[in-house]
Amino acid sequence: MITLSNKEKATQYHTAVSAHNVEVVKSMIREDYIQHNPHVPTGSAAFLALIPVLKKHNTVIENIRKFQDGSHVIMHHLWKNAVPFGADQKAAFHIIRFDEDGLICEHWSVMTDLTPPNPSGRSSMDGSREVENLHETQVNKEKVINLFQRLTTTSPSEYEDILGDFFLPNYLQHHPQLADGDCIGKLNMQYRLQHKVFGCGNFVLSICEAIHSGKPIACYDLFRLEKGLIVEQWNIYQHIPQTDLANDNTMFGFN
Repeated sequence: MITLSNKEKATQYHTAVSAHNVEVVKSMIREDYIQHNPHVPTGSAAFLALIPVLKKHNTVIENIRKFQDGSHVIMHHLWKNAVPFGADQKAAFHIIRFDEDGLICEHWSVMTDLTPPNPSGRSSMDGSREVENLHETQVNKEKVINLFQRLTTTSPSEYEDILGDFFLPNYLQHHPQLADGDCIGKLNMQYRLQHKVFGCGNFVLSICEAIHSGKPIACYDLFRLEKGLIVEQWNIYQHIPQTDLANDNTMFGFN
């Protein structure tokens, strides 16, 4: 009997979602799975009810990046024909956790409209994809943890002084408003708390809570590292709703 990795099971899962195959998706998720998308009720029923809506609009997933960190799989998706989510195309990060029986038991996500290329001509989805240097996973995760320990204890005006210790000059930036090498302090965003860091080889995803324009946001920052420095960055920042929540699990809640 062939045992699939969580990453391979995640591929089967998002392939089934794109094929709008309710039965396959149902067989892969627990009925009581924990939903952290604040707009979707917890449990499998609400998500399964969405699949016919996706089929109606021919909404499909193009997976761009995917890596596994233990029981969690991190996916960087491009959603096409994404009318049910409010736009023709959406960029998203999805994280799914598998239980000891190999079923999906928990889900986190952020999503944003796909934007035109940034000042350096980069989109929010293009760039390197290959997971490499698996032996450097822990060192790279610790580098990103240290970065946010510094960021969460300083003001945005001080961010530029920090970046030289962590980023390659003119690193490749995919944020729609920033150019290569730009300091994230230009966004006038105050990082408050790092909730979780996932990594595999040269890719590390940081999940933080921050304040932007006086409102709380969930910040997903994906980094690619080489020789101990960040050489490329992708981001999705989503406002955290405070009312009309579909569940009370929060957008974080990582163990």
